[in-house]
Amino acid sequence: MKKTNSRLIQIGQVVWSVALIALLILTSVDLNCFSRPFYAQQYRELNTAETIGMSQEDLDLTTNVLLDYIQGKRDHLEVQAVVGGEVQEVFNQREKDHMVDVQALYLNAMTVRNLALVIVIAGVVVLAVKKIKRCASRLRRCF
Repeated sequence: MKKTNSRLIQIGQVVWSVALIALLILTSVDLNCFSRPFYAQQYRELNTAETIGMSQEDLDLTTNVLLDYIQGKRDHLEVQAVVGGEVQEVFNQREKDHMVDVQALYLNAMTVRNLALVIVIAGVVVLAVKKIKRCASRLRRCF
């Protein structure tokens, strides 16, 4: 019985550790990949709008549409902008098809992150309850 409990505790510790690592990595990816100020700064430094023949406003709009789509806040990637002096659809069908897969990957990663958060919180609660029980037991012995 004691060996079984010890083994379960070890498995729980490994699961909790993996969940914590996944939570930290996926949260970091989420926060950094969707930092709109980062994209705006990079676009300015690299002169991206001028390089692709698009206004800065259209580039910002396109970026926001793309990021919102990946996060599941939009259900399509339909966006038109003036590129090289002509109004046109920004993303072609191949790019849109690819982004369907990217969106699914991102949303699945966020599901894993949320599950990892639940596991980490549950582990902390279990540890807190055990600690409280131990302290209560020690206090009872004193009186």
